[in-house]
Amino acid sequence: MLAALGRMAGSNLIGRVTSTPDGVRDANEAFLRIAGCTRLELEEGVVHWRALTPPEWTNLDDDAVADLKAYGSYGPHLKEYLRRDGTRLTVEVAGALISDEPLTWVTFVRDTTLLPGAELLTGSGEWLAALATDLARDIAVSDVARTLISHVRRSLGASGAVILDVLPGGQAMRRVLSDGIAGPAAHDYAEFATTVDAPATRAWRSRELISYPDPEAFDEAFPGLAGIRAAGEVSALLATPLITGDQVTGVLTVYWAAPHELHATERAYITSLAGSAAQALARARLLEAERAARVRLQALQAVTAGLATAVTSDQIAGILADEGLSLVAGHGVVAVLDGTGEVLRTRTTPNFPAGIRRAYAEIPVRDADRTPIGWTVRTGQALMLTSMEEITARFPDAAHTHEATGTASVLNIPVHAGGRTIGALAFGFADEGPPGDDLISVAETLAELTGQALERARLYETEHAAAHQLQQALLPQLPAELPGVGIGTSYRPARQGHEVGGDWYDVFELPDGKIGCAAGDVVGHDLAAAVAMGRLQLLLRYTARSGAQPAAVLAALDQASPELSGTDFATVVYAEYDPAGLTLTYACAGHPPPLLVEGDAVTYLEGGRSGALGIGLAAEQATVAVKPGARLVLYTDGLIERRTEAIDVGFDRLARAAGQNLALDIDAWCQGLLTAMTQGETLADDVALACIELRGLPEVRTR
Repeated sequence: MLAALGRMAGSNLIGRVTSTPDGVRDANEAFLRIAGCTRLELEEGVVHWRALTPPEWTNLDDDAVADLKAYGSYGPHLKEYLRRDGTRLTVEVAGALISDEPLTWVTFVRDTTLLPGAELLTGSGEWLAALATDLARDIAVSDVARTLISHVRRSLGASGAVILDVLPGGQAMRRVLSDGIAGPAAHDYAEFATTVDAPATRAWRSRELISYPDPEAFDEAFPGLAGIRAAGEVSALLATPLITGDQVTGVLTVYWAAPHELHATERAYITSLAGSAAQALARARLLEAERAARVRLQALQAVTAGLATAVTSDQIAGILADEGLSLVAGHGVVAVLDGTGEVLRTRTTPNFPAGIRRAYAEIPVRDADRTPIGWTVRTGQALMLTSMEEITARFPDAAHTHEATGTASVLNIPVHAGGRTIGALAFGFADEGPPGDDLISVAETLAELTGQALERARLYETEHAAAHQLQQALLPQLPAELPGVGIGTSYRPARQGHEVGGDWYDVFELPDGKIGCAAGDVVGHDLAAAVAMGRLQLLLRYTARSGAQPAAVLAALDQASPELSGTDFATVVYAEYDPAGLTLTYACAGHPPPLLVEGDAVTYLEGGRSGALGIGLAAEQATVAVKPGARLVLYTDGLIERRTEAIDVGFDRLARAAGQNLALDIDAWCQGLLTAMTQGETLADDVALACIELRGLPEVRTR
């Protein structure tokens, strides 16, 4: 085609101009006539190809230069020339690259006013072929829309174009992509109801191409939109439906800055173009839907796995709020009845406003009907509210929360377990109208999985609470202080099971005025371990009160352990504190070393070590002098061990934590120590912790 244009340019039937980024280098007489300039003006450099293009058409020049650099040519398209006398002329242009360095190209220009209407788009077949080739490469809806608008603007010489989707249900249209649109139309009509009378809605209803060639025709048809048209500098417009199967799924709207009368060839070209566009958009939407479905399925599988391993109601709510609800909607709420059945506890997606999250963290069941999710829990019925008006009418007290979260429609699904309603899932959507069937199906699946998970969690929590009570009953009830010492203790069970464990501590008086302190760990998480723990604790107290030293006490436990069922592997640390002599004598049988805190000095007591009970090793003991006010920490290995790190990391962490907050009383310090070491983690093992403040006797402290 460019060769044919070149031959026509040589005979001065068509304009030809050679250009560089700096300006025009040469032109034939036909170009001078079209541009309305003289050769002298051309030679003096006052004619520039940029100056010939009105501002609203410069983007087409930029696209043409980009195509020259990328492909070596740019295809024919319509645009306007601003002639030297200020008049405008519609022309058809095409170009080819002459050289890369310096960038030089030749442009062929044809005055469309000299052509019959039927010949206006003689290259429409080539344009449609090029469009089909480009659309075949596009996968995403946005890519298809971008390609379509680019072809439309260049082939029709349009100043702008918009692609609109008709939303499911036909209640509204939403902009997919626009280019070259200015004024209120660029932002005020990103989405609008199909009840609005506009070119796009008329094309949708009539299923036919409609056009308005000049401002007068448009303003007569849409007097209410005249101001928007003028602000957007629109002089001519067409709207054509995009039909997939037997449904109008979208609308293509095209704008011109100057009056533009459609000819028959243009209409035929636009109709063919719209058909190709509709098919390409439908294919892209299908691919995106399939991709989204695969992603959603993978995410649902991940949520399912998480719910299967969660053991508490709080963990289940966290998984749903952080990962599950987003599979269906932009935001949402998980609500679960507490054990009393009188309070609804909620957990929201992270994007909820903090104030609303706090205000509705707990909802009394007596006030349930004030909120959509409360109504769903009370009635056990699903609820769908498809507009803000409907939400406000049904639940006026909750309207402000939906406005604050940008909720335009709601879907609530009850959570059932054992034939009763125990909670609900609420999904909030930014768009009005009902959600798709696929989203409803995912929501129902999530609710079913939630019910199963909560049923398991409630069984676990009941058994765990009973086990914890048993564990507490087996541990000794210690006073806050004994002569010469202050006492702080804490116990935290592992969260991975509901069994009782074998971790323990003890602090008691000895007949000679000393204080015995112990901590131990019987391997296992069952009733046998708990019973063995209780036996070891009682045997240690009995042996220590007989006057035996720490090494002898552990030796006695070692000899007795084969007779004590469940103590096949047990560790113990036992220490005797002499408040009068300010000494501490201790022995460790396979147990983590005690920690001694004296002012700024934090020391692990590494002496007096032997193997675990039951292997017949000789017990040893060590003695250290201690200052009044020193603090002794006895603990089990669950306090320092983590599966993901070396044991030395845990020892260092405990030493750092023990050196802080020493102004606190011993019990508060002990609780703070446990908090600092666990930091809300899910523990793999039980933790027993005893902190003893070694005060000395009053007369000793005042020497």
